[in-house]
Amino acid sequence: MRRRDKGAAPPPGRGHLPWELRAAAYNGLPIMKRLPSNRPRRSLMKLVNLEAGMPTANQALLRLDHELHLARQQGTALLKVIHGYGSSGVGGELRSAIQKSLAERAATRQIRAFIAGEDWRVSDQQTWELLQRRPQLKQDADLGRRNLGISVVVL
Repeated sequence: MRRRDKGAAPPPGRGHLPWELRAAAYNGLPIMKRLPSNRPRRSLMKLVNLEAGMPTANQALLRLDHELHLARQQGTALLKVIHGYGSSGVGGELRSAIQKSLAERAATRQIRAFIAGEDWRVSDQQTWELLQRRPQLKQDADLGRRNLGISVVVL
């Protein structure tokens, strides 16, 4: 397409477009406009605190099921699950049960992946690949802190 003279009138029927698009049309450039999608918008990461209220491991697993279901319905791409590390200092029952459940879900493809808090760092291959796809995650406060009390779930 050739460029139009600056004195030429803009093409008819395009007055409702933003000025950038009108200018492009005026200069004979193709106009590309994003159409609305019917898919729900995916928010970046939802925070889920499973240790609140000091639940048993079974109660926390039920809540995890519920939160995963809600996240899928809401179109959330990632969850940061707070399960705590345990008061004994060697890793709590809640942490072990949740990470075991998440590993099983990842193996059976119910979730795409999960990254334990101790692996949530740039030098971890799985974390690095996720950060390449979603650079905004580099701003996460727990990234690189080897926080044993969290897990990141990729839906």
